[in-house]
Amino acid sequence: MKASEINTGTKLEIQLVDYFIGDKEINKLFVSEFECAEGETVICVAAPIYEGTYLPAPIGTNMFVFAYVGSQFYRFKAKLKDKLVKDGLPIYKLSVDNDMEKIQRRQFFRLDCVLDIKCREVDILNSMPVPKGDYSKGLTRDISGGGTCLVLAEGIERGKYIECELQLSENKIVKFYGSIIRSRKSDIDSKSRYELGVEFYDIDDRSREAIISFIFEEQRKLRKKGLI
Repeated sequence: MKASEINTGTKLEIQLVDYFIGDKEINKLFVSEFECAEGETVICVAAPIYEGTYLPAPIGTNMFVFAYVGSQFYRFKAKLKDKLVKDGLPIYKLSVDNDMEKIQRRQFFRLDCVLDIKCREVDILNSMPVPKGDYSKGLTRDISGGGTCLVLAEGIERGKYIECELQLSENKIVKFYGSIIRSRKSDIDSKSRYELGVEFYDIDDRSREAIISFIFEEQRKLRKKGLI
């Protein structure tokens, strides 16, 4: 798949290569959005935000661009070719160095947030989930397009599977199955709790897109408040 085939509005992550502000190397992932393609090897994306302003990367900066397309993660190399403004929005024009390669990534842009969630352990028998017991209530600590970190009163072992109902908003509940990739006991507010790292095991595209859209909307709110 070529980068020029990405749909307008697709959410992206950008990681700059050997980029410094002063003596500080900036190697975090920045959120962006696909705008358009100019031929096969040049694309336009929204300029990322850094500390409340648009990231002042110089022409020639190398980067990796990550995209979530369908149910797959992709990555390609690019170089900042030009900077422009379109409809009042700062745009990066990128020259693309290679076709998109499919990758396995547990990390997508991760938002720190507290949301209500209900979980119960399940067994996977012949690729089918079989519930074990009742739901337990918990809270998320962060969420991404690839998984979530949550806190429960009772622990679940690493390698187990869970069924979850995540309350994204008052009127929006997202359901998914996840695998436990991390489980540890933690004292929170003087109470023993269990922190679980969960990777999505089975989630439909509409639910995943709802989560990603929620993350970007919350990020826009934080930018307006000057918090990021």
